[in-house]
Amino acid sequence: MYALIETNDATHIAIHIPAERANESLPAIARMLENNATFIHQSWRELKIVQAGMTINLGNSFDIKDNEGESLLINSGDDVIGDEFLPESPEVYRSNKAYREKKESEIATQKREIDSLKLQVEKLQASLSAALNPEAFE
Repeated sequence: MYALIETNDATHIAIHIPAERANESLPAIARMLENNATFIHQSWRELKIVQAGMTINLGNSFDIKDNEGESLLINSGDDVIGDEFLPESPEVYRSNKAYREKKESEIATQKREIDSLKLQVEKLQASLSAALNPEAFE
């Protein structure tokens, strides 16, 4: 499986990595990019694989300047991957399957309860109609 990121002519990708998980996240991201990512340059005249560079800037913001001194400041976001996030593994698939089966069972039970309630409502409506219009049912 491949995840393809179209950069739309971007020359940099800045990823905020929360400090509290950085000791786990940074090495994993570096290994993933080093071992699994292929960087491709495509233009109207050529298509080639290029060697990308990666630097790590410590801090809660990233400031980049162009050749004319224009600056772009990117502040960190607040979203953090929680401890409930599990990397892909056979255990994750098994627990996901068990979770799906449990939810499907709960849904089936709720559908049966809804059907039973619908029947009760229909019976009550018929009883109410009979009580309000006794001559219609004679």
